[in-house]
Amino acid sequence: MPQTAELLASAIPLRRTNRHPFKDIAVPPDVLSDLTDAARVESGQLVVVDPMVRDGVLGLVRTAESAGT
Repeated sequence: MPQTAELLASAIPLRRTNRHPFKDIAVPPDVLSDLTDAARVESGQLVVVDPMVRDGVLGLVRTAESAGT
């Protein structure tokens, strides 16, 4: 197992989940830039969407959850 995977695996028992709502404040541009760079390093893409698109995606997720998929 690569060293990175080992480090991530060892962190699993330390994880914490926060289910509280996020504050309704804009994410600073430098933070978005860092997140975009981090996604790119992992061969991903960060897409920041407006609230209408976000709510549409949330609706699709809820529909899928209620369908049991």
